[in-house]
Parts: sequence; structure tokens; C-alpha cells
Amino acid sequence: MSDHDETRLPRWAQERLENLRAENGVLARRNSELRASHRVLQADWFTLPGPVEEGEESRKLFILGREGAQPICTLGRGDVLLVGRAAKETASDGDL
Repeated sequence: MSDHDETRLPRWAQERLENLRAENGVLARRNSELRASHRVLQADWFTLPGPVEEGEESRKLFILGREGAQPICTLGRGDVLLVGRAAKETASDGDL
């Protein structure tokens, strides 16, 4: 908060300042989200689409582990799963 006494401003100006502060918070959070997305997209990545065939409403994805197949997610029509890959020098030998 500034050193100025905002309570002496007209009510409309006080409300405008409150709205601008709230908008600034929303934009700051959005900026943080976009920066995080940008870091992901700097790595190697690929996408897996949701259902594209007629009549297919969802697609279930599984991983295979020592205990067998385990479901990890369901993709609906229009969904896209973004998969980021570790840098080549940090990937383990078991990675594809």
C-alpha cells in the first residue's frame, strides 16, 4: 500500500483502485502459469490426442508397471495430453 490516504479519494476512485489491484493479481498469476508452461515447452515434448474416431467418446490411457496395467487418465473428445521428455543427458537408460 502507498503512503497516500486513499480514503480521502472519491468512492468511485477507491473502487477503481481496488479493481485494478484485483486485476493485477489475476494477471500476475496468469503470467506465472504462462512462464511455467513455457519452461515445459522448451523441453522435448509430444502430444496424445483424445478420441478422433466417430462414436468414440473417451480414450483410457494406461501404464505398464511391475504390478501390471494401471489406468492413468481418460481423454475426452477434444482433449490433448502434453507429455514432456527429460533432457537427453538426464534421461534414464530405461526410457524410450
